Amino acid sequence: MQYALIRKLADLDKNICVVGDDAQSIYAFRGADIRNILDFRKKDYPDCAIFRLEQNYRSTKTILGAADSLMKNNVDQMPKKLWTANEAENRLSCRHAKTTGRRGNRSSPASRRNRFTRRSI
Repeated sequence: MQYALIRKLADLDKNICVVGDDAQSIYAFRGADIRNILDFRKKDYPDCAIFRLEQNYRSTKTILGAADSLMKNNVDQMPKKLWTANEAENRLSCRHAKTTGRRGNRSSPASRRNRFTRRSI
């Protein structure tokens, strides 16, 4: 509904600015559709300019490398090369969480520590 409304408004002057990250579809629970970003250029605005914001200011090179190795398996993703000026870490720590299937389960820090198993990769 939002996309259809914005498209109608933008079609008047062919003037629209869109910001989004195809790797973060975390708002699907609110009805957000990642296809709006993925199909934006293909379907509705083939002449639009794309400016990729690929520099990451928070994560280390190690974290970005791990994230990139996972994201490259997503065939629907727009190509990008994330980079950072931050240093690399020696290794990552991977935790496997045992869950009851309830998202956002609130518990004490002590009980959270007991639910995780830790290993280095």
